[in-house]
Amino acid sequence: MRNLDFAEQYFGNKLQFACYEGDEKSAQALIREGADPNERGGHFRTALQAACYCGNNETVALLLSFGADMDARCGPYGCALQAACLRGHAAVAKMLLLYGANANVVGGYYHSALQAAAFAGWQEIVQLLLDFGADVTLTEGAYGGALQAASMRNRKEIVAILIEAGAKLDTMFPKILGGVRDKAPRK
Repeated sequence: MRNLDFAEQYFGNKLQFACYEGDEKSAQALIREGADPNERGGHFRTALQAACYCGNNETVALLLSFGADMDARCGPYGCALQAACLRGHAAVAKMLLLYGANANVVGGYYHSALQAAAFAGWQEIVQLLLDFGADVTLTEGAYGGALQAASMRNRKEIVAILIEAGAKLDTMFPKILGGVRDKAPRK
């Protein structure tokens, strides 16, 4: 594994760095030597978020087998599922969901995995999340919701999927639309 001292500076710990690199052997050795797969710190906050962000399927499976918390809310990516969805790692996202990850964990820059996938344009992942119960009405985050994120990036196919799944156009910009309605002449 490259420069483990760098791990302490940017990644917070050596395990997170090994998982980011996809170095399953080093990750396993570190865990067996006592590294906590749920220790928080560094840029990705958890080793699982680092592995998911990079799409390292084997490392994700290893961390899950050692009890990594799939739904830990922390850091800029909110949770492991959101990190995988933002980066387009459908296989990792599906693995997390099959292991029981909550499709509606909120936090981080995009607030939800659905908003991250919609923003990035990953149609397959948007559908996967919806199939696992992702809530299209969640708002907040950088873009206000999945529908807003997809609309801002001109992701027409994803917008259609989200509307079909129950996303409402009047939630896109509630203050603007509400303000217009309030001032409209009454009949």
